[in-house]
Amino acid sequence: MKYIITAFFLFIAHQSFAQDHPSIHEQEWQYYHDHPDMVGTSVVHTPLAKREDLMKTTQLTNVVYGFHPYWENSAESNYYFSLLTHMAYFSGDIDPTTGNFSSTHSWASANVVSLAQQYGVKVHFTIVLFSNHSALLGSTANKNNLIKNIMTQVNLRNADGVNVDFESISSSQATAYKNFLKQLGDTLKAHNKELVVELFAVDWSNIFPSTFFQTLDPVVDYYFIMLYAYYYSGSSTAGPNSPLRATNASGYHVLKSIKSYLDKGCPASKLIAGFPNYGNEWPVSSNARMASTTGKGVSRTFTVVKNSYLSWIPDEDKFFDATYNTPWYRYNSNGWYQCWYDDSLSWSMKFDSIKVKNIAGTGMWALGYDGTETDLWGAIKASFAVSTSSLATTIDDFETSQGHLSSPPTFSGTTAGIATSSSVSWTTGASNEGWGADQIVLKDDATSSADWVVRCLSGGGDPANNIEFTNSSYVGFWMRTGTAPSGAQVALSVDNGSIGTLISEKQHVINDGAWHLYEWNMAETPFTVLSGTDSTLTSASATLDAIMLYAPNQSADWISFVDDIKFNIFGTISSAPIVSRHSAAPSRFVILQNYPNPFNPSTTILFSVPTSGHTTVRIYNALGQVVKTLFDGTATGGQDHRIVFNADGLSSGMYFVRLEHPENSTIKKIVLLR
Repeated sequence: MKYIITAFFLFIAHQSFAQDHPSIHEQEWQYYHDHPDMVGTSVVHTPLAKREDLMKTTQLTNVVYGFHPYWENSAESNYYFSLLTHMAYFSGDIDPTTGNFSSTHSWASANVVSLAQQYGVKVHFTIVLFSNHSALLGSTANKNNLIKNIMTQVNLRNADGVNVDFESISSSQATAYKNFLKQLGDTLKAHNKELVVELFAVDWSNIFPSTFFQTLDPVVDYYFIMLYAYYYSGSSTAGPNSPLRATNASGYHVLKSIKSYLDKGCPASKLIAGFPNYGNEWPVSSNARMASTTGKGVSRTFTVVKNSYLSWIPDEDKFFDATYNTPWYRYNSNGWYQCWYDDSLSWSMKFDSIKVKNIAGTGMWALGYDGTETDLWGAIKASFAVSTSSLATTIDDFETSQGHLSSPPTFSGTTAGIATSSSVSWTTGASNEGWGADQIVLKDDATSSADWVVRCLSGGGDPANNIEFTNSSYVGFWMRTGTAPSGAQVALSVDNGSIGTLISEKQHVINDGAWHLYEWNMAETPFTVLSGTDSTLTSASATLDAIMLYAPNQSADWISFVDDIKFNIFGTISSAPIVSRHSAAPSRFVILQNYPNPFNPSTTILFSVPTSGHTTVRIYNALGQVVKTLFDGTATGGQDHRIVFNADGLSSGMYFVRLEHPENSTIKKIVLLR
């Protein structure tokens, strides 16, 4: 064991993710409320140096939202704030009979708040209410008093907003809850503060119907889905805390929960997928996978799992479940026990899956639960940190000029709703990387009743003036704006060779004044026809026709900045690896993570060996059987080798790439998703 850990063994009461029973938020809150002497005992203190690569200032492509429970105060020295966009301090406890706070748990002095602000991380104050909602929501005086007290606490620490975690709400209180949130949101917006609302993994009581999102969309910045406790301490069998997917059509899982809220009208651009860095362990009847439980479960934080269990449990009792895409282990100590948890691999798979849905980002319950371990922080960086890639090709970097976006926004005949005074110009006043960017200023045409449809042409709209990319590429650009009209969206129009021009699926604009990457997978995004008849991108040599911008008629002036238009034929623009080319043999033996991952049906695998010699690269299934040999021959040392693996004929699931060389062998997990 690397160091002594105070194990956090919280006994969990019966719970379902439907909010019929207390959530993990409430259970842990109640535990520390009843056992104040235990506050801080789970914090890992160690003199280990932090990883410099994770501490560097990092631009993130998505929201990364971390909950900091007050019982983790002093754990903040283990956090990598450069990999967070938001931190929610948990919690301000509401007295529903008055609207006062019964406790704010050191909010006024907590060092973690100051530290987060020093790193530019937005800080939210989390208010909680787990019972007696009617006493608050049924009293105008109590609600008004609470909102006044919330603003006092927000101003006390110059916080950026509020997170509302009301749970176990009855259906009879749903409308009153929605109305309270609207009142609170209006107040926060008047003071330029943010509002985040917690959502349940499954909304059994219909607290969040479509009208909830319609009413609150103008005042809510983000919705945080608690995507955990699908199997809970009171479950009749052991199982995954946060299953990415399931084989049973009626079973609930992460992707199903996300889809249910999107179908209700929750804006994808405001949806945060919250994942756990803890797991659940049960006593079970046998060593069988998902054996029946013989008692209540207990929670295990990631640091406890890694250092108090995985460090001694033999490999044959550790598993990665191909059905649910989560790890688990078993051990026998006067009876069998089974623990299902999340690690960097399961997090990475979740991140890959949510990124293609273009939701706002991810988050976790809770900061501090990984102690000094860096696995999970590394997964965040690999998935959401922007890095320039040698595998990504730049169409425009705007370092010295307007680049290909040299035509006025009204140049195209398909542009509608904006005035001729709208403009595109080069500026050094803002940039994502380097020196310059293009500034786009859109102004409403008062004589037009049309909604804005703006086609900012690339190369004047002539394919001969633009750079070609394949129809399987990821194509995107960075945009920054703080003046986007409500409902603003962006898309790409793409010339489909000589066949016609297509428009990609639209993405909602993030209006927070920061740089964000908007990218599209040309092989998967739905297209509509702008010209021609074929709605499928069939040409192997496509080109960017324009950046499309959309807003309602009579919108106020919209100023935005665009930078670094790129494409990548090997995976996403933000996560593609930098592959070094060495003239001398590197002292490394490695398989780089395949891109894309998960994949369907093909993926690119990069590997390197230190010296020339006979080398094999084979694909194995979960049973250890060879399903394909990708390379069997002499690999030159000191070079990066690229192989495309086509999985036609194989079913979805976990596979393993095994690299063998006279000097060494190594394995990398990959995931095929049909």
